[in-house]
Amino acid sequence: MRLSVALLFIVLVTSATAEAQQPPPAPPLPAFGAVYWERDQLDPHVVRGGLIVPATPAVVWARLERVDAWPAMFTDVSSLRVTNHDAIHWSLRVETRTFACGAHDYVVRVYPDHAIEIRIQARGVDGLARIVVREGPTPGTSIVSYSLTVEATGSFDWLANENELHQKQEQMVERYLNDLHTAFATPTAPPRTAHAHH
Repeated sequence: MRLSVALLFIVLVTSATAEAQQPPPAPPLPAFGAVYWERDQLDPHVVRGGLIVPATPAVVWARLERVDAWPAMFTDVSSLRVTNHDAIHWSLRVETRTFACGAHDYVVRVYPDHAIEIRIQARGVDGLARIVVREGPTPGTSIVSYSLTVEATGSFDWLANENELHQKQEQMVERYLNDLHTAFATPTAPPRTAHAHH
């Protein structure tokens, strides 16, 4: 009897430990034509979202990998100057409308597996964005995901506080996703934004 109880205890503890180590569930797949985003429940510095677009990954990627043409796609980019470009690596000076703190440095890496990593160094703030393109749920569609991590690294005179930083972060994620919708959707299909509240 004691052996059975001990074995049951070991099974329960092992099961609970394995369950605790499970990664958090992925954000639900957005409905076609909808923009979805949420703040990460485990790391409040991260906002991520996505959408399904009516274009193949090859078509989407052909536009995204042209980093120097981003101002034509992303309305948040008010100016962009390439300071260095070598294979997958781009160094940029970028001004954005959301983070209105003047030009700041972007280091962009464009990977062949349809992923882009963007390191952002603004005054008092460090950021890391990722754009990933993969096959959609039906032929001729793509799932495009976008995440943005921001952290305050010092004083910033262009923001009131860290809450305002988080608001601007959310605005930027939603704006980029809506721009991606506009770039690939039909003109008669305005984006429908869904925001997860926790």
